[in-house]
Amino acid sequence: MKIIKTAKKKYVGCIATKMLSKVYEDCLNEYNDTAESYEKYSIVPYNALRQKQYDHELELENNQCVRVLKLFK
Repeated sequence: MKIIKTAKKKYVGCIATKMLSKVYEDCLNEYNDTAESYEKYSIVPYNALRQKQYDHELELENNQCVRVLKLFK
């Protein structure tokens, strides 16, 4: 769903702008550590983000988006 995909990108972008450059460097060097299994972690709280986007679209009176987001609640 495009609405959530865009919200997810913005959320991750927000986090990325607040991280120290040292974290980027560490992760770039360590992302492939099979012992850590980093692929099982997620930084996106999907349900909370979907709810926030629903509330935002409701506030904007964007009824089409509200109906779509309501289907996934």
